[in-house]
Amino acid sequence: MHCFYLIISPLKILLKSQTYQYNIIKPFHQDIKDDYVRFEGPKIRIAPIPNGVTHRSLPQIALGHNLMSYCAESESHLSFLETFLEKNTSRRSSKSVSPTETDYNAYSKCIMSINDINSGITQIFMSRIRKNKLPNCTVKFLMKAVSYRYARVYGNYKDYSHQGLARIALLGDVQLSASEILDSLHPLLSVVGEQRVVHLVYVAGFLKLLFSLGRDDEYMISPRLGDPPNRHIHKFLHDFDQHRKVAPKPDLKSALIL
Repeated sequence: MHCFYLIISPLKILLKSQTYQYNIIKPFHQDIKDDYVRFEGPKIRIAPIPNGVTHRSLPQIALGHNLMSYCAESESHLSFLETFLEKNTSRRSSKSVSPTETDYNAYSKCIMSINDINSGITQIFMSRIRKNKLPNCTVKFLMKAVSYRYARVYGNYKDYSHQGLARIALLGDVQLSASEILDSLHPLLSVVGEQRVVHLVYVAGFLKLLFSLGRDDEYMISPRLGDPPNRHIHKFLHDFDQHRKVAPKPDLKSALIL
């Protein structure tokens, strides 16, 4: 049996209409790059469901979000899900920030500030961003730049950064808190994994896993910023689907990302 998972999250509110992000998480294949695809659009009902496909809503996900599983004997029977969303919503890019994001204008001003003061590869110390030394920029905006492959990281957070071509080089000279990196301090889902607690979170609009390191308030993120999902996210959702070992809601206010 093969399963795709669909996570629906509110993206923003525009007057009386609502925009949602649709995340499809497929089984991991080493040579396939679309194991995780994102769409945005209004709240819609996925229908019709083809014969041979079973689907159900999974509980315990955070209020306002929805988690669905779609399973079939063959992965090809599940292609309808992506086809349906392709037709009825808009695919989100993994390389450019959508103008529909609530902080798009502020993020663009930050990037423009960086481009205006330097040419070539720009080096930025995260400690200076904390002290508001770069107008219009915050740590979260620079984490977004890393996630969309416009920036890369050196120092403490090198392993989280996509090491391709980038205009911005961030120097990780300080330890960052969860509030500076995560889109929300409230995980979508918290599960008891293999001897540790794992949380499903958003970073710059991308689903990530937050692994407890077994020490108070210390965590690591997987996959690293700017990288496509690895097998962990699908495995996390599949294990939850099978065992439902929900962990207590964490207090991430003082959490540190290592």
